[in-house]
Amino acid sequence: MRRLPNKKVIILVVALFFVVVAVLWYVGHKNKQDVAEKQLAYYDKLISEQKNLDSVVTEATRGSDSLETLKGIIVPAYQPLKASTSSPESLKKYGEALAEAMLPLSEKHENENQIMLRALDNKDASEIKKLVNSRVTYEDVVISLKKIVTPAEADKQQREIVYTLSTISQIIANMEKVLQEPVLALQSGQLLNKQYSRLYINFENLNNFFRNKGISFAGSKKAPIYINN
Repeated sequence: MRRLPNKKVIILVVALFFVVVAVLWYVGHKNKQDVAEKQLAYYDKLISEQKNLDSVVTEATRGSDSLETLKGIIVPAYQPLKASTSSPESLKKYGEALAEAMLPLSEKHENENQIMLRALDNKDASEIKKLVNSRVTYEDVVISLKKIVTPAEADKQQREIVYTLSTISQIIANMEKVLQEPVLALQSGQLLNKQYSRLYINFENLNNFFRNKGISFAGSKKAPIYINN
């Protein structure tokens, strides 16, 4: 009959196993940390040499995923609350509700790409709070827009604006990770500029929609949208 291993031996073997695992984890963690530090140093060099975001992204993301495959950019389907009837009065009321919902977007603010590059350049986590505030503003506007009862005629314009604003908020969420995932953040920043251009077109389409319907709004019922692109 074989003797069972001595209890002390078992404890020693188990202890050695955990020591080995801990050492391997530390080595792996250390290697990842070294790689991350080298990447950040490389991005610092790029930013100092060329302040243009497109140039920075082009150099920093060679061989990385394309903008179309950025993770986390998934906008859920949205169906506006439909009005049972449509009239000039209901369209005007709808436009006034839109202006009220989008009022937070009229406040002047710094471009998120400038904030992100400064955070990366200075390794300053406090800058991330500004990105968070910006994202939350867009999220709140989207929530307000989704509560608006929409005339059938304005369904297309309503969905386009909600889709673009939702995309912008998710892009900024990626940019908030600039100190942990700089490549993702830089790519997202490049995509943000394109979405701001799209948002401008969305608002132009909405203005044309009301103009073609012969509907105008008093100054107090307008929401001047500030797009810092």
